[in-house]
Amino acid sequence: MHKNKDIVVVGLGETAALAHEYFTHDSDYNVVAFAADGGFINTKEFRGLPIVELSDITSIFPYDKFSLFIAVSSGKLNRNRTNLYHRLKKVG
Repeated sequence: MHKNKDIVVVGLGETAALAHEYFTHDSDYNVVAFAADGGFINTKEFRGLPIVELSDITSIFPYDKFSLFIAVSSGKLNRNRTNLYHRLKKVG
């Protein structure tokens, strides 16, 4: 399968790992990095890919060249995921 779309997965947990597997093996997306808020980052890599802080994401991965996939758990009735979506949508 030809990977012709680059994507950044937002999250560093089990949901992000599962998304990485799906994108890697069952899509034409190429996962290039993971992203999270600084308070959740305690290493430089996840699953062999770099981790970037969400505050830096648009300067490193411009919205017109990269897609984002929010892969955080569905806790708090999906409020965390929804809030993160709206926060990232504001920056592009």
